Amino acid sequence: MDIGNLVLGVLVGVIYCALGLAMRIKPHSIKYGGWMSRPLQTKKQLERGSSFGAGLMMLFGILLALIGVICSLWVQGTTGLLVVMGAVVLLAVLAVILVEGSLKKNRES
Repeated sequence: MDIGNLVLGVLVGVIYCALGLAMRIKPHSIKYGGWMSRPLQTKKQLERGSSFGAGLMMLFGILLALIGVICSLWVQGTTGLLVVMGAVVLLAVLAVILVEGSLKKNRES
């Protein structure tokens, strides 16, 4: 059992869950547009995207904690660290893509 991979995976998973929960409790208010590929035209779109992103963050946090536990049991050393860090980057990019897709779909309907 590799304790480093366990601590890293669970810590990053807890951080993701905490950030997702914080986004649900108090959505981040910003000026519309400028931070996404297509500007948000209404506050409703911002809230919808923030809520969807918060749910993804909490789900991905649980997934990252599980990946950390699995890597600590079966993948040792640097390889486990690379798997956990690769999962963090992959899930962050996937979250951006999914939120953008959700907002695009909601804008068209």
